[in-house]
Amino acid sequence: IGGMIDSKSWTDYKKPYGLYKLPAKASEPFEYIRSDIYPNGGGVESDGVYYATEVNESGDGVSIIIRAYDTETWRNTRSFSPDDYSMIATDVAKDPLSGQIYGCLWDESGSGYMFGTIDYVDGRTHKIKALTNMWHAIAIDADGTIYAIDQEMVIEGSTVRCAKSSLYTVDRETGDMTLVGDTGQLPRYAGSAVIDLR
Repeated sequence: IGGMIDSKSWTDYKKPYGLYKLPAKASEPFEYIRSDIYPNGGGVESDGVYYATEVNESGDGVSIIIRAYDTETWRNTRSFSPDDYSMIATDVAKDPLSGQIYGCLWDESGSGYMFGTIDYVDGRTHKIKALTNMWHAIAIDADGTIYAIDQEMVIEGSTVRCAKSSLYTVDRETGDMTLVGDTGQLPRYAGSAVIDLR
């Protein structure tokens, strides 16, 4: 399951935001689940509940709403606004062994990023390590190994672009990153990653 917040194939007039079931094969289509779920601040399923963080920026500042959806009925069962920015994520992933949710999160002030854990039930985060770069994606495999794709951004005039993205394994206790290699990709928009646990 993944939240679609943008696509190169969408036009300015038709943007089918929402939650989709991801295909297992390239030849299969995305299966549309629900239109009003917009997890642009992170989304993850845990124990039969899908948590979606929606972030809206305006002249008045940033508003954050976290919504919980029952994955059987897709009914919204709870909504709340957190006390700080740390519940906004560039991406989150659930550890299949411990059930813990890890992610690249904004820090409390919203001025930087951190690797940490997030508890959507209690509305709390735990910082493990400050990050120099934003992560484009995080995923966790069946044996609990955490992978992250980090982005090195450069500013050219008024434009910010990705100069390089690299795949790392991440130590869950310290946040120390070990380079696996360059991805060869230059992500332009928000993204995510998933590992088939079968």
